[in-house]
Amino acid sequence: MKWHVITVPKQDLGLTLGAIGLGGGTVTATKPSGRSVAITYVTTRN
Repeated sequence: MKWHVITVPKQDLGLTLGAIGLGGGTVTATKPSGRSVAITYVTTRN
C-alpha cells in the first residue's frame, strides 16, 4: 500500500475523485483550504 496526498482546485474535485477511484485508489480524507482541497488516498500499487 502506498499513501498519497495531493492538492487540487475545488473546481476539479469531482474529476479528481473519479480518477482516483478508476485508478484503484481509496480516498481516506479531504480537507478544504481556501480555493483548494487536500486529498489523502491510498493505493495498493506502487
